[in-house]
Amino acid sequence: MTILDRMYFVNFVRNYLIVLVCLLGLYIVVDLFTNLNDFTSQRGGIGAVAKQPDRSGHQHRHHHRRQHR
Repeated sequence: MTILDRMYFVNFVRNYLIVLVCLLGLYIVVDLFTNLNDFTSQRGGIGAVAKQPDRSGHQHRHHHRRQHR
């Protein structure tokens, strides 16, 4: 691998990661604003929202734990 190839590869990976982080951040912001009513209407705060099933009907991973009495 020549120095020029390595430079192209490093620039590609760096730019790819920058775009990935920007798109993920944009997704989080859009998802936050579309579900803002869910966040503000819950009395238990973020913990209560995290325990709610998602839109696909599946519950979050930590919600499957059984409570021992």
